[in-house]
Order: sequence, then C-alpha cells, then structure tokens
Amino acid sequence: MASFGSVFDKFLAILLALFEALDTSSSNENVASLKSILSEVVGGWPLITPNWNPSTFDLYRSLAAAKRLGFDSVFRWSVAENPSNRSQNIVNLGTAVLGLPSPGLYTTDEAATVRQAYRSLIGNVANLLAGSPSSGRLLDIRDFVDFETNIAETILSSRQTPNSRSVLSISAFVGQYLSTYRLGRELLNLFRNVLSAVQLQSSIDTNSVISVDNPVLYRSLGEQLASVERQGDDGKRILGNYIGWNIVFSQLPLLPQVYRDALGQFSTASGAAFDSIGGRNWEDCLDLVNSAMPNAIVPTESHYDNVRNLIRFALFRQLRKLGQPNGRTIDDDPIPVDANAYYYYDQNLIGLSLGLLQPPLYDPTALDYLNYAGIGYIYAHQLTKTFDETGALYNASGNGPQSWWSPNVNASYFTLVNALRSQYRGFPGPDGVFNGQVGAGDVIADSLALQCVLSVRVFPQPFFA
Repeated sequence: MASFGSVFDKFLAILLALFEALDTSSSNENVASLKSILSEVVGGWPLITPNWNPSTFDLYRSLAAAKRLGFDSVFRWSVAENPSNRSQNIVNLGTAVLGLPSPGLYTTDEAATVRQAYRSLIGNVANLLAGSPSSGRLLDIRDFVDFETNIAETILSSRQTPNSRSVLSISAFVGQYLSTYRLGRELLNLFRNVLSAVQLQSSIDTNSVISVDNPVLYRSLGEQLASVERQGDDGKRILGNYIGWNIVFSQLPLLPQVYRDALGQFSTASGAAFDSIGGRNWEDCLDLVNSAMPNAIVPTESHYDNVRNLIRFALFRQLRKLGQPNGRTIDDDPIPVDANAYYYYDQNLIGLSLGLLQPPLYDPTALDYLNYAGIGYIYAHQLTKTFDETGALYNASGNGPQSWWSPNVNASYFTLVNALRSQYRGFPGPDGVFNGQVGAGDVIADSLALQCVLSVRVFPQPFFA
C-alpha cells in the first residue's frame, strides 16, 4: 500500500497541474480580451485610445460595468455579514481603491523611488498595449496618479477617526455623509445596476441597511469625485484613465510574457510586493491533468477568459447572498487561482486556496522538509490568529464577539505585543519607517509562524522520509 505521503504528494501534484492549467497563456488573445473589457467599461482606455470620446463616459455607469465584471474601482464593496447581526448578509462598503498596495507609498519621501517606478510601469504597459510609445501619455499618467495620490491622502486622513464602522440605512448614510454629492445620489442606482446581473435589483432600497467601514472616508471621496467631475471632459479623462488602469494593473499577470516582464521590472525597481507569474504552457498542463483524469477539463475558451469567468462566478455567488441568512459560510468566496490563505474568526476555519500550491511554498519535486516548511508556515501564520486580540473575541465554535480571556491574560498579551511592536518600529518598511501599530496582527503571526518553521530542525531526518 502506498504511504500517505506519496499519495498526498501525487494528489497535490495533480492539483498543482490543475492550477497551472489556469496559469498564464502567452497568447495575444488575452490582450484582445482585455481591450474588449476596457471598451465595455470606459469606452477604451483613454491613455491608449486615439480620439477617445468623453461624451460617452459616465463615471457611475463605468463603475457598475466594472463591478459586474469583477473589478472594484474608486471603492470596494461586497455582500458580507452584518456586523450587528451575524445571521444576516448585507452590502458592505470597504476602503478606496489604489494601484499601489499602501497609501503611504504615494506620500512619503522614502517611497519616491516606488512612485517613479510605478509611473514608468504605467507608461511601459500603455506603450505595449498601444503598440508604440507616445510622450503625450506622460501628462495623462501624471493627472490620474495625482488623483490616486489625493485618494491615498484621504485614506490616511480618515484613519485618524478610529472605530468608525457604521451600520445604517442607505438613506441615513447618504443624508449624514453624502447629501451634497453625486456619489450619494447615485449609490443606490449603482448597487441596483450591479445586482441586476443576479436578478436582485429589487431587493435593495433606501431603507436597506448597509455596513460602512469608514463613513468619513466616503464623505471625502464624494467631494473628490465631484471636484474632478467639475473639470468637464478633462475630469472624465482622468477618471477613465484611473478606472482603466485599475483593470489593466490587476490583469498584468495574465498577459503575455512581455507584460509580466514589465511588472517584474517594477517589482525589482520599487521593492514592492508584485511578481510576474510564470509557468508552463497551459495547454500542456491540460494534457497532463487529462492524462491522469480523462476528460477532467474541456477547454472551450482562452485561459484569460476562463480566469475572468471564475472571478465573475465568485462575484455573482457572493452577490446572491444579499438578504439571505448568513449560514456561517465563507464570505470572501476565494477562487482557486488566488494565491492566498485565510482565517475566519467566526468559524474557527483556515482556508487555503489552490493558487498557493506552487513554488516556493510547494513543489512536488522538492525535498519533503521544504514543502512541510512552506505550507506549514502558511498554516502556522493563520493558526496564530486564533490567539490575537481579534481571536480572543471568538471561541472554538466561532461564537462571538465576546472575550474568552481573563483580564490578566489580556494584560500579559499586550505586554508582549507592545514589546514586539517596539522592536519592529525601527525597521524600514514600504512606507518608510515601519509603524508598529499598523499590521500588528500579521507581524505577530509572521514571527510565531517563523518560529514554528525553524523548530522543525529538532526532528530527526527519518521524520521527513
């Protein structure tokens, strides 16, 4: 009988091949599909579209079109559990959308090289999509990156209002924060437009309760959008370029190698956490999977369209939860191609997406202990979150929020956490000097997970045989 390890490795090898079957195609069909999306959402990306017509562009129609295809722009929103009633699913308004991973990268002196590399990336990608360079694009890039910078400053400013999440009706939210802005007048129509894709447009009205992570942020967003729209056609061009870049940037890993090389150059020049995705030709991977599981995958479309369909499927599945009992299911609805892992406090559940099962975390040709360390690190990171200050609010059954720690345990925990924060506070980070308060949960999880991985050295070699 085959050992569990050998069977498990073969199983993971098949899963990895399946993931690679969803990996990157080098076909220019992907570029054509992307341009078709840009045409549908913003009438063509203004940065590369000669004679782009601003008269056909409408901000909120474009935001709805983008969301129906699985793209958030300006702000993120989803259907998730009601923080005040965890048995109910409602619309949640999240943070604003930026290209760079942190708002501080737009503002600090230490991140100047990142910003320069970011502008160069936009220019390089635009030149590739257009087929030729143009110095005229520099002004367009400057204008919409300046708009992103204003959003970043708004995010940083809004963070000065702690614990501001609100659960309130749409009419109350608009009345308190957006009454003088077009964003307030269009918000309900935006929701209904997107929800019409799953025939739920009539399930939301002005009395519907929504959750807003930071209402103050939305007041500032409403003001900024109104200011740009007052610029007329120039403002429309800025917004069209911004939305277009949101889409293009997210799709670079799915485009031909020359685009992924540009992304890799940006990653190298900036030190930002972006990587180009490589992998074998997806048709070869399909053959490999189908040889092990006959007719497991029947390719009918390009890789790019397959991935887009997966993302859209996940979005629609999430939207259909609106107004339904929560049922304690996974709200984030990760798709297999996500390279990510999750811990769900209210379910005491660790989720690992198939996309993580690739080097350097897992490689079927690597030595066993390297795979144990790679995947073990991810699980240890997530497991640690059961014992942070948020995990302290949910018991082993996921019930909460109600602390199960004694006052002495709570005090001891924060003594240790503050010591760790002090250690990290002097380290360099993406926004300049690392802020020990920001991301403390992941700092703790990373530190303890690394200790777990390093502890495998105490096991004798036969353990990994």
